Amino acid sequence: MDLSSEQIIRGITGFVIVIISLSFHEWGHAAMADKFGDDTPRRMGRVTFNPAAHVDLIGTVALPLLAIFLQFPIIGWAKPVFINPDNLPKTSQRAWVTIAGPGMNLLLAVMAAIAGGLLARFGVGRATCRCSC
Repeated sequence: MDLSSEQIIRGITGFVIVIISLSFHEWGHAAMADKFGDDTPRRMGRVTFNPAAHVDLIGTVALPLLAIFLQFPIIGWAKPVFINPDNLPKTSQRAWVTIAGPGMNLLLAVMAAIAGGLLARFGVGRATCRCSC
């Protein structure tokens, strides 16, 4: 298993993206529950973007790194955000807490697409020949 420097850079980039995505995803659940009055995620220190609060050793570290070294698609998971359903009496509140995590992933995807489009539009990262060929 001989990884090129380009594969290592892509792997590290993918790993960082997974950690950021999982942190935002779990923050989405925690922040929405907190907004609706359930202080359980706040008391557990989960209303934060800090990846350390969300890392699961197997799902956030081991499996993604294994996938990188074996050159498989990177998948992973984080620690779940616990809520107290008694603090969210309305079904709609629990539904919003549930969809807030994937909603954060969608928001990140849209932001990445916009950033990628802007970078492509303005030629950032595009190789240009400045020689007198």
